[in-house]
Amino acid sequence: MLDRARLLADINRALPSWSEEPWVNLIRVANVRGETLVIHVHSAAALVPLRYRGTALLTWLNQRFNLGCTKTEAKVKPETAR
Repeated sequence: MLDRARLLADINRALPSWSEEPWVNLIRVANVRGETLVIHVHSAAALVPLRYRGTALLTWLNQRFNLGCTKTEAKVKPETAR
């Protein structure tokens, strides 16, 4: 379980190196479930470019982290105020 948490943290830290587009700061990889990469998006506005660039992101993550994922599942999960 700790290894999975480290992997997710490493993936999320690496996301800005994939793209400097502002919407990338509004997404985070929440889980790798089998062949599905689960992504939480902080706003619906970031979901649109993710849908267009999701395949490229998935390819990059598979190459960089050897995930073996074939699809993404994106969910809007607004950030809660702390």
